[in-house]
This record gives sequence, C-alpha cells and structure tokens, in this order.
Amino acid sequence: MDSNDFSMYELLQIRAIPFPQPKEYGGGWWCVSWNVEFTPREIPHGLRLPAPVGDMGDVALIVAVLPRDPGRITVEVLSRHERLFGEEVAYASMVMQSLRDLYHEIIIDGYNDHPILHMS
Repeated sequence: MDSNDFSMYELLQIRAIPFPQPKEYGGGWWCVSWNVEFTPREIPHGLRLPAPVGDMGDVALIVAVLPRDPGRITVEVLSRHERLFGEEVAYASMVMQSLRDLYHEIIIDGYNDHPILHMS
C-alpha cells in the first residue's frame, strides 16, 4: 500500500479545524482566544486554572477565563509570540481539559471534540 494514498478515507470524515488567528494586543503581546459553550447554561462557578506541569522554561503567558453569558466563556491566552509554541499550547490544552472536567461536555469554537483538548 502506498503511504501517500488516501483514497481509502472518505473526505467527509476528515475534519480541518483551524487554530484561532492571533490578534496583536499591543506592547509586544499577542492574543489567541477560544469561545467555549457548556451546559447547564448557568453562570460559571468553580473555575480554576490548572497548575503547570513540568518545566515550562521561560514562558511568558497570561491566561484568562472570562465569563460572557450563562453557559458561555472565552478563554484568552496572551503571549509574547505571534503563534503559541509547545509549552504554551500544552498549557492552553490543560485549561480546556480542566473546563471539560468541570462541565463534562464543552463546545469549543463550535466543535464538540476540538483538537486543543488533545494537545497536552
């Protein structure tokens, strides 16, 4: 079998979920954000950022979990890099996993099983 032959896959089953586009925040900071929906549709409570695991090196990162409406929050990550890199993506993934653990089912940017949930 040719390793470049993808004809056996049905194209409708392959999802391409784009990573959020970074926005220049000013002062050398960049912002990446995800919209998260959860049930029950209530004001979020019990939100806590997870402790970083392992050595994150010289990572300069600010993370905010911002309640928007009942059942809706925005997760913003501020970084000195235009694109998040390894440890930054891993920590953003940990934040999303902690939200999933709290609410069991979450929808990130319209997707039930967003790839950011699997990056740490």
